[in-house]
Order: sequence, then structure tokens, then C-alpha cells
Amino acid sequence: MNIQLIQKDTLDLKNNITIKQNISNPSSFLSYENELVQVVVNILKNAEEILVEKNISNPTISITIKHATLTIEDNASGIKQEILERNFEP
Repeated sequence: MNIQLIQKDTLDLKNNITIKQNISNPSSFLSYENELVQVVVNILKNAEEILVEKNISNPTISITIKHATLTIEDNASGIKQEILERNFEP
């Protein structure tokens, strides 16, 4: 999975969102690559949407890959509790 290509194809550069990447000790692991890519695309699009919607100054998305762990964070103040509780519902 190429995270640089995913973010380039996913995010609208006119929104001036800073992307910080910290990729160290990348591990290989078995996964369904297409499904994993779709999850990352959805998370990045959701982060972009809320950063623009809230008009966050200095909007930032941080992507960290360490060993076999992928972390994606933004500076839009988190997910509302009522949404978080339903996060993994189909």
C-alpha cells in the first residue's frame, strides 16, 4: 500500500491541509489490500471534510506507520461521542 499515492489521489490540495508522515520500521503483513486502501481513503476524506467544515486554522492530518500499526489523526477536535459509539456499525 502506497500511502503517498493514496493521499495524493484522495485529498483536495486546494484545502491547504498539511500532511505529516512518520513512517518507521514498516512491516509487511497479510491483508486485503483493496479493502485496506478503501478504509484509509474513507478516513482521510472524513478528516478533510471535518477540517474544512470546522474551518480549522492550520489543518493537519498526521499519518504514522510503525511496525504493523497505522495511525491517522487530525486536529479537528475528535469524534462526537454519539457518533463514536456507532463507528463500527455496518
